[in-house]
Amino acid sequence: MTRRARVSVMLVGAAVAVLVARHASSAMGRRVPGGIVIRHAGLYDALGHRLLLGSLFRQIAADIAEATPPGARVLEIGCGPGRLSILLARKHGLDVTGMDLDPAMIERALANAKRAGNGDGRAPSFVVGDVASLPYATHPLTWS
Repeated sequence: MTRRARVSVMLVGAAVAVLVARHASSAMGRRVPGGIVIRHAGLYDALGHRLLLGSLFRQIAADIAEATPPGARVLEIGCGPGRLSILLARKHGLDVTGMDLDPAMIERALANAKRAGNGDGRAPSFVVGDVASLPYATHPLTWS
């Protein structure tokens, strides 16, 4: 590795350390009825989904699509910025609704869905909600 590359790696590492230190007390989020809401939807999306989990989501979406019939309806609980919901709708043609406690995450998901290309043009829908308040007490979910 050249000296310039080492310096670049060290600068990136230092920048990440500053971000972590700056947001350490608030990065985990705040408690709301039903769970925890992440404080920085944009940072969560950029670091967590784009940089770290992108390839994992592609494989998860492919596995879900393989296990569901064409056009199946899917509810993604805790969808965050909507990356998995978007993949399931656009690339696999599923009817997807993403749900999250955090209105900021839903706003981010809607923006990501508008921006996202590829696929057949299907767009998932997104709602703010708490899975614990869904009316499934009398209509149990079937897991397969």
